[in-house]
Order: sequence, then structure tokens, then C-alpha cells
Amino acid sequence: MASQPSDDAIPFAVELRRVGAPTRVLGRGATPMLAVAIFEAALAAYPGERVVLICGADIMRDSQVTS
Repeated sequence: MASQPSDDAIPFAVELRRVGAPTRVLGRGATPMLAVAIFEAALAAYPGERVVLICGADIMRDSQVTS
């Protein structure tokens, strides 16, 4: 059985962020295309919630972007 890569080897993460609650990792992706698919699925699963796609310390997409 193949070992799974560590979280450090998977650069993209999709997180659910709620005020007053710990950040919840909804999924991780090794490629930008997979990460965006996870992000889009999370938006559908958590409508109206803040969902972010991150790579390291950088936020790549945010469901609640403010200008």
C-alpha cells in the first residue's frame, strides 16, 4: 500500500472560516485545478459561509471578498 503524502507536500487547502470557531480544513489539493474544484464544491456545500482557498500563507480565492 502506498503511503500518503504529508500535508506539507500538498500545497493547496480549502478552509471554512467562522467567527468564534476554529478554522476547519475541508480539503487539500496538489494542483491548482483540483484545489479550485474543491473550493467550488465547498461553496455549494456551505452557501453564505466564508470559504477560502489558500496556498501557504497566501489566500488565492475568498468567498467573501471585500473591496
